[in-house]
Amino acid sequence: MEMKATWGADPLERLGGFRNLTLQTDATFVSSLGRAASVKWFEAEAKQILSACDAVQADLVLQFDEIDFAGLQGVYGWPALQYQAWTRGHIFVGQEHAQTVLLYIEGVLEFYVDEEHYFGGDVYSFGKIPVVLKLSPGHHRLDIRLIRDVRAMGAIVSPAINVRIKAELSSPGLTILESHEMLPDVVDGQLSSSVASLLVRNDDEKSVEIIDVEVMGNLGQAALDNSSLPKSLVPGQTRSLTVRISCRATCPETLEFVVVARKSSAATGHRSYRVKSPAFNIRYRSLDEVFKLTYRHPTGTVGYVMLKAPHIESWTSRSGIKDTLPIMLVLHGAGLEADAAELTRSLDDAGKLGAFVIFPTGGSPWSGDDWHQSGSIHVESAVLATEEWARSSGWSGPKPRIDHWLVVGHSNGGQGTWYTLTHHPDRVAGAAALSGYSSIQSEWNEQMTKWTKANDGKIMSHIIFGTRWILQSKPF
Repeated sequence: MEMKATWGADPLERLGGFRNLTLQTDATFVSSLGRAASVKWFEAEAKQILSACDAVQADLVLQFDEIDFAGLQGVYGWPALQYQAWTRGHIFVGQEHAQTVLLYIEGVLEFYVDEEHYFGGDVYSFGKIPVVLKLSPGHHRLDIRLIRDVRAMGAIVSPAINVRIKAELSSPGLTILESHEMLPDVVDGQLSSSVASLLVRNDDEKSVEIIDVEVMGNLGQAALDNSSLPKSLVPGQTRSLTVRISCRATCPETLEFVVVARKSSAATGHRSYRVKSPAFNIRYRSLDEVFKLTYRHPTGTVGYVMLKAPHIESWTSRSGIKDTLPIMLVLHGAGLEADAAELTRSLDDAGKLGAFVIFPTGGSPWSGDDWHQSGSIHVESAVLATEEWARSSGWSGPKPRIDHWLVVGHSNGGQGTWYTLTHHPDRVAGAAALSGYSSIQSEWNEQMTKWTKANDGKIMSHIIFGTRWILQSKPF
């Protein structure tokens, strides 16, 4: 295993890349992280191995005790705890014939299987999209480029890299993936939105064309969105399908879909077939609860936002009903999904808020660009989706004032608060950034640590004061 810093190009490319190196325990490699400006190979064993007849999983915890991470952090802050490393292992196929193998590798930037290069691994361990391989019997070499993201793996514990490698046998064909669907909630008896998405994967050796999507039974309807193009899946591809759904008289508690697909061959010509999905649960919510609202993202995919409508007592009074109420954006920290209870219930003690409270996703639990650019697009899309919901759902209260925002965010969401405040000054009427750093480079370096100790509890008192000001501000 060879270790190096994240900045700049891969220095091993000068030697033909890690894939061209052979294991030599006495070989050294230049590294800015090593005490002698060099690092060596070493062997690591899996912490845990789980195996079954059709799957195997190995968990690795890779530590580099010879690196003075504490000293580096004192100079560079959190970025000192972010690094990359290469590791090598093997996959053994014991069957007599070639097998279709689903390979999941978490915490990985790129990898090689028998010299075949795959870039864009599952860095944040979403577990959604495996690589579909056709492997012959015998050993297959696996070279993996690992990455340690400080927000994902932590800055308090030892700066190790946790890796999970899982290989599953699969049967050729089209699969509708369970637990990766995106469906709107039912609010007071009706769907909060008509848009949904399903994740499908082609494990076949030929391309598959998606023709349509249907709902099983007579309680609902579905149709493949015309904008869900292209509808073809090449071998090994995973992609989401945008689906328009509706309920008839009553929305069911579960929905089952059927995907109609077609594949072609010289021998049989066009052949259509149907694939049934698992039963997907529909969540029921009332209007005074936080609910999931799905929407079409500008990229053509389906996103969602958690929405809390204004409490009725916040917009009704003796003087009459208010015409509009502001938007309140609550931006989550790194590693937190927008529909997590610790986020959506974070304002339970704030009283009867006179605002449309929006919990956007930022694209993922990590909002990898600190709510800048792509994360900001999710914020704006969520605001527009809220406006559309108020217009089409039969909401009888004030309209959302989409050009007046109150913004609050914690940690990574605090970075998003600063970004929103500086890039949308014409929309933001108030903001509270619950974040202790101005950039990740200055997060918990030696200067930051000294400043925090000197100020003791003063920082938190300012945060609490700022938050209270936001929560008690009146609609305008």
